[in-house]
Amino acid sequence: MPKLLLLSHFFPPYTTVQSRINIATVYTMQDEGINTIVVSSEVPGNLVDNVFLKLTDDILMYRYKSIKFDTFFYKLRSKFKIPPSKEVFSGISKCMLLTAQKAIKNNNGIDAVYSISSLGDAHKVGMLIAKIYRIPWIAEFQDPWLENRTLMQWMKDFSLPTYFNYWQKKTETFLKQIVQKAQLIVTESKGHRDSLANRAKIWGINDDKIVYSYLGSDQRVIDRLGTPSVFETIKDSSIPKIGFLGEVYYGYEKRVRQLIHCLYKLEKQGLQFCFITIGSSLLPQLASQIGFTKILPLYRLSYREAMGLISTLDWGLTIPSSEININSKMFDYLQGGCNVLVWG
Repeated sequence: MPKLLLLSHFFPPYTTVQSRINIATVYTMQDEGINTIVVSSEVPGNLVDNVFLKLTDDILMYRYKSIKFDTFFYKLRSKFKIPPSKEVFSGISKCMLLTAQKAIKNNNGIDAVYSISSLGDAHKVGMLIAKIYRIPWIAEFQDPWLENRTLMQWMKDFSLPTYFNYWQKKTETFLKQIVQKAQLIVTESKGHRDSLANRAKIWGINDDKIVYSYLGSDQRVIDRLGTPSVFETIKDSSIPKIGFLGEVYYGYEKRVRQLIHCLYKLEKQGLQFCFITIGSSLLPQLASQIGFTKILPLYRLSYREAMGLISTLDWGLTIPSSEININSKMFDYLQGGCNVLVWG
């Protein structure tokens, strides 16, 4: 049986979108008869979802300790407008590399390495592992690289122009190295695939090795968790329900403010509905500022509870960041059986 080493900072019991996609990737590999060994980070106790943890019961895991974030260093760099990137080069490469080498040694070698990242440590380590052990390397991009409009805008707004240009060039150089050296590149949508393929052509790199796979909720994850019916009161209500899952990303503030104002106007016209937010602190705050009352804010729900709530919604709200971005919330809404409402 071929052995694959999978590298990703996010894996259950993290309940992030990346974590859910990554566990589904492992299930797919196992179904294809590929023995998959996972290297990922330890999860702080306050973030552990014990139900989610059981998803890894049949997976060989090697975990490294996450480096404690230096808030003083971050604040100092931010003050001088040279902030560390939120997603690129996060500084855990050494921990991941040492743990990966231990996993390889304990399992008498591997046949290939599969790194999953936006553009950070997992790809850096994947590149090194492929070089050291002379094995094929697959790189999967999620929330990807220079197409991540939210990250790019944040860096631009909080950086000196000269620093932003330096960071952008550094990021593009690393992206080019990955595209050159990996044997296969996986992106999260056709739009992202086409965008990266255009860059590859400019760099003189064959783009045939760049493919896409829509990365959404996986039924196998839902089935193993079991989705509870914990919101019977909401479900039985005849009032139409609109829901928004997750936090509002940086750069979306203007659009969600417009959304709240539109919903407020509908409320004033006497329309009956309920706007349910799951995990957002900004939306209830904006609603309070203008007196919008048809909002039900919910906060610390587990993934199972969130999916249980989504199944009771009439509409799930998503806000795309660009014309090529496939918002992961859309897949959660469709998985839960509700309609999708796109706010542009």
